[in-house]
Amino acid sequence: METIFYSDPGIIMYIISMTISYCFALILLTRKRQSRSNSYLCTFFIIIGNSLLTFFIFDRYIYKDHYEAFRIVDSLIAIPVVICIYFYFVSLLQPQKLKKPFFIKNIAPYLFLLLLVIISHSIYGRVEGINSIEECFQFIHNPTIILRLIAFIYLTLYEIYVVYDILRMHFNYQKFISENYSFQGVSIHWVLYILLLFITLATLHIIRIVNSDILYKVLFGFFSCILLVSIFIIGSRQKELVHPEDFPEESDEDHFHELSQSHAKRVVLKERLLIYFEEQKPYLNKDLKMQDIAQALCTNRSYISQLFHHDLNTSFYTFVNRYRIEYAISMMKNSQQFSIEHYADISGFKSRSVFFSQFKEITGTTPHFYIRKIETLLYNRSKVLRSN
Repeated sequence: METIFYSDPGIIMYIISMTISYCFALILLTRKRQSRSNSYLCTFFIIIGNSLLTFFIFDRYIYKDHYEAFRIVDSLIAIPVVICIYFYFVSLLQPQKLKKPFFIKNIAPYLFLLLLVIISHSIYGRVEGINSIEECFQFIHNPTIILRLIAFIYLTLYEIYVVYDILRMHFNYQKFISENYSFQGVSIHWVLYILLLFITLATLHIIRIVNSDILYKVLFGFFSCILLVSIFIIGSRQKELVHPEDFPEESDEDHFHELSQSHAKRVVLKERLLIYFEEQKPYLNKDLKMQDIAQALCTNRSYISQLFHHDLNTSFYTFVNRYRIEYAISMMKNSQQFSIEHYADISGFKSRSVFFSQFKEITGTTPHFYIRKIETLLYNRSKVLRSN
């Protein structure tokens, strides 16, 4: 049995993942400055390291059959890991949720299930030798088997909920950025990549619980390593994100007064906004925020947001970048001697890639092609003038 155990590549992958987790946690712990999200990231690595260590102990010293299906320990070990991943992304994307009711809602059901498992095993003992779902249903009358199925179903549903909520938070944060900033800010597109890895890992783990074939253990261990390394490399470098609560608070009276303005007053504010953009060119400021516009027009951010949504039918991000592209085009018409980076810089863009994507989205062509088009028109015009 020991020879089979130590030659199991699935177990070797688990040991590698456990070692990686503890090493990453140690690196994060030794950092002088700990952000809120990095603290949750460090906790995640500690929890997953402890979970893999617990799995190793159970598989090595408690379970006689290392390929048994529907083991309760597989579900109970996985749930805290999913909880930690969820908490990390909440701390990053929606930290205002991290309050006592949120922790209770996510942790209490797991603790209750764990308590039931302990009581059940102490009374009825543990059923061994189950290697398929058919054999599991043969002992369905046993409370410990029922709890195995409950734990498995709970884990599956909780993973689906976590994926859904992270996607929702990601979408809402992207929307928040586009409504309040004229630049993309800190990129969080990597969240989708990590989420894809998590879905792959969760799927493999669920299959591995049902089917104890060694292939799924190896695949699960392999993707665990990829997920851990990816989260550490990207997450440890992730800067703190801005959130709605970082803006100055506006009283309920302000909201009521602003939102009850007449259509005529909204038209006046819209005209003031357009004149301000035409004359003062605030869009040339690379760090322009909606809050800056609200202060310049002597109103609050909520009313400016309403103006963009209901009167201009666009986002703040799109509105500002359209002015930037128009300004870049006017500069290109005046002179074609400069680089694309120069036009992006002087028109208020923080990066060349964003300038490219916005230019093509608004004009339907690339900056290079547009400049060549202008040069061709100017050349043809000069030929006509010379011939006359």
